[in-house]
Amino acid sequence: MVENGEKHCRDFPGSCAEHGKVECQGLRMEVYMLPFGEGFVAGPSGLKLWTNVWIRLIGWWGHEFKTRFLMENKLQLSEGINAFRLSNPPILLVCALQASLEVFHQTTMKALRRKSVLLTGYLEYLIKHYYSEDKTNPEKPFVKIITPSQIEERGCQLTLSFSLPIKSVFKELEKRGVACDMREPNALRIAPVPLYNSFHDVHRFIEILGSAITSSKQTANNTALSGSY
Repeated sequence: MVENGEKHCRDFPGSCAEHGKVECQGLRMEVYMLPFGEGFVAGPSGLKLWTNVWIRLIGWWGHEFKTRFLMENKLQLSEGINAFRLSNPPILLVCALQASLEVFHQTTMKALRRKSVLLTGYLEYLIKHYYSEDKTNPEKPFVKIITPSQIEERGCQLTLSFSLPIKSVFKELEKRGVACDMREPNALRIAPVPLYNSFHDVHRFIEILGSAITSSKQTANNTALSGSY
């Protein structure tokens, strides 16, 4: 029990877990700690939480998931224990980061940057070539690149805006196996990563993007027709 800075715990006879209750500033929980040494993760169980805790550490992961990516700059904490999640990376993600760093050691940042400039430049060229706005054909969907064209002012990522509803385009790209990032209200972030993406990957993406745009346009047309009846 945590009261006035004092902690008292008790062990269950014959059990390998340490059990205790924690109470502070309106928060009450039972905590089970497996005896694997200092720093091991404790698991809260049988929780009874009050969300009006005024002293707490808060982070981006504690924000309500449904509104987390709207970027409204307003904190909306999740319910219950999820509100206490910080921005610390989970241990499995850290393991993947360690493996990634080992791969990075096999090359140099200079070589990666050289390839990145060419790779993103190729993506930029193909988008402008195939999906620029056509004033003579106003019905044709188009894509605009928001990211600066100067290579000194950008990394590998290009942020794109679309004349079609962004959620429809994003959904169609996901269905075709493309991993990208959507940002409200109308942007997609595309990043050809020089460490593992190739020029062939960029060309394939351009072809897939055309298919996704066609399907999104058809969906938008069908929605407009159904709404007219």
